[in-house]
Amino acid sequence: MSHRLSAHGLRLAASGLLLGIACWLGLGCGQKDGIKVKMDPPPSQVIDEFRLTETINGRVFYDLSAERAYVYDDSHRIDVTGPQVRFYDEEHKLTSVLVAERGSVNTKTSDLVARNKVRVENQDSTILETDSLVWRNKEQIVTTDAAVNMRSPKGDVSGIGLVSDAGLKRIEIKKTVQATTKYEFPK
Repeated sequence: MSHRLSAHGLRLAASGLLLGIACWLGLGCGQKDGIKVKMDPPPSQVIDEFRLTETINGRVFYDLSAERAYVYDDSHRIDVTGPQVRFYDEEHKLTSVLVAERGSVNTKTSDLVARNKVRVENQDSTILETDSLVWRNKEQIVTTDAAVNMRSPKGDVSGIGLVSDAGLKRIEIKKTVQATTKYEFPK
């Protein structure tokens, strides 16, 4: 039995062979500008309408819901799209709600990272907006090194970097602080 390849088929076969050899030699596949790029393995699971609740001794610290979750068991990470995180105080009262375009959960530490159009609103209508925010579960604080803008009934504050509790009650802006207040001084 004989097989005939057209000129086009022969070129495709030769291109595939050359591409295979280049990959085998490490000359292009998995590399960018001569630097090897590590590709993430596919997720262990993909979950639609994801929900996660963080509790210790029956106390709920936060609950997270998301449109979709990508679980990476080997790296102890869950990446989520459209996350909403509800934070609670010691008396189980809602203190604030965080929304973002994307986020991640460290399944070993229960730390959270929110990215892209992050917005946190607390119970007294204070709103924090930034590009990224980290919840450090062990210390029970939120932090960022990104630019932040806060609006509240008492005034507006902006700056670079922040450390705060989840309810935005104890806030430290790290640098370049600018503020306006709606406080009226007595005459």
